[in-house]
Amino acid sequence: MACRQVGLTSKLLGYCGKKLNPTTHNTFFLLAQVSKWTKQPSDPYYGVLGENVSLEWNFTLTGNDRIFDFRLEKWKGFNQKDIVTYQPNGVVRVSAEFKGKFGMTTNVSHPAFILVNAEISDEARYCCKVSTKDGYDDRQCTNLQILGKPLHDT
Repeated sequence: MACRQVGLTSKLLGYCGKKLNPTTHNTFFLLAQVSKWTKQPSDPYYGVLGENVSLEWNFTLTGNDRIFDFRLEKWKGFNQKDIVTYQPNGVVRVSAEFKGKFGMTTNVSHPAFILVNAEISDEARYCCKVSTKDGYDDRQCTNLQILGKPLHDT
């Protein structure tokens, strides 16, 4: 479950049935669910060398918030790169570095990102990031591992 965090400061609020000290400021963090993920790749997720790999996520937004965009991110260590970005007006952008290597189906709230001709160098952490018009982000991730093709007896 992904959450948004909102900070509140109050002198008068109670917490868990206890009265707070009215002479000091108390800071609270409220957690509210931004989206509900109904499908995501297993972690780790396995692809086969030389074959296409489909990474699929399904989500619904909670409340009345609307999608600003969603994207596929690639993480290697602390380095993050946006691969594919989709906006609800139908615009799909593939970053220049990944053109011809990645694509996606354009079904809002059911994105499937396609990695073409998987290579060992494609092993990384991939995240589907959803951004809302109210400025909140949510992401679910998987670690992609590429396996060699199985050998067949002849």
